[in-house]
Amino acid sequence: MSGNELVVKKMKMLLDLCEKTEPDLEEFKRMRPDGSAVVDELFTYDLIDAKTYYNAAKKEEYDSYTLPEIMRSANKIWKFRKHIEKDGWDSFGNIEYECAELLKQNQKINAIKCYRKHMTEVLRKEVGLKESKEWVDKLQVRLGLDN
Repeated sequence: MSGNELVVKKMKMLLDLCEKTEPDLEEFKRMRPDGSAVVDELFTYDLIDAKTYYNAAKKEEYDSYTLPEIMRSANKIWKFRKHIEKDGWDSFGNIEYECAELLKQNQKINAIKCYRKHMTEVLRKEVGLKESKEWVDKLQVRLGLDN
């Protein structure tokens, strides 16, 4: 099996996992950051990215500089979706979903800010930077996004 055939095979596995674990409309509603019942997305970014990566691998439309980044991103999606496959979307609150999306994009500082804002505005509880960082660190480890 050539190197590209292996990449195509792995990207197909990722795409299949994302399709299998894609949330339904009710799960999307529960994950809304503002708690509203409005569903303004039909697909998660994970599924969109997995499809993009798979198509790029099939057509070999990447260079040696972008392929490692695609593989790293694919690993983050894989770890996150394996967690969802095991525990389901019901075990996942909207703040966790929002922070996980930021962590997958290597935006840890924004995830910490998001958590603090959620605690202040939604739960009316003041939390410090240290507590917020510890919460995000634990989420990062639990979801396997700490690489």
